[in-house]
Amino acid sequence: MAFKPGKSGNPQGRPKGALNQTTRAAQELLDGEAPELTRRCIELAKQGNLIALRLCLERLIPVLRELPLSLSLPKVEGAADLAGRCFAAGPIRNFRLNILKNSL
Repeated sequence: MAFKPGKSGNPQGRPKGALNQTTRAAQELLDGEAPELTRRCIELAKQGNLIALRLCLERLIPVLRELPLSLSLPKVEGAADLAGRCFAAGPIRNFRLNILKNSL
């Protein structure tokens, strides 16, 4: 029996927080091993293992995303004025160019 267009066999979707079988299996295998694995990773990092060091640092210091931008904007008269003022101020990094593009 085929589903009607726009209707699936599970209209409510996967429940929030539901884990797939692979994730559940991995959690069961690692259950209770986390402290020992963590200690071993730290030991390897101290011995100079760069992969272990990276894992430790990524957990301590989250990957830096864009920092909040705080600025005061002058009154602009339309999209062309806004774009002109932005480019007149100097180079614009890609992420800020995307913000500008999306605001026009």
